[in-house]
Amino acid sequence: MATQTYDFQAVVQRWDRRYRFQQIVKWLPRVIAPFLLLGLGLALYSRFQLGVSDQLVLILTGVGILAGITLLSAILLLWRRTMIYNAQRFDRDFGLQERVSTAIELLEGRIRSTDDLIEHQLEDAYQHANSIVLSERLPLRSD
Repeated sequence: MATQTYDFQAVVQRWDRRYRFQQIVKWLPRVIAPFLLLGLGLALYSRFQLGVSDQLVLILTGVGILAGITLLSAILLLWRRTMIYNAQRFDRDFGLQERVSTAIELLEGRIRSTDDLIEHQLEDAYQHANSIVLSERLPLRSD
């Protein structure tokens, strides 16, 4: 059963990586837009006031965009959630009817049952989990 525990963890971790990357793609324009507007405002200001060079406007805008992207990536990639939380979220999002989270709880010993029922539950959950096509369920697109 130890191999099956690893397999469920690997599946949920793969789903979580894809979900985090999807969130980065989704939020990227929302992070870049304010800094582009700031750059536009600085550019307009530099046209009416002497002393603000075009290079300074570009540098400030670029640094702002890079800082925003770095902060977004750090938040989304470093924020850790428990395995069971992720399993429950994906069970709900993918319509798996709590199969994966129940399988993980069975393997961790949180739920007790007979060996035959556990084997059947694990096999059913693993088949359903492996039938998920991530590119369809978690598309990489932004508004």
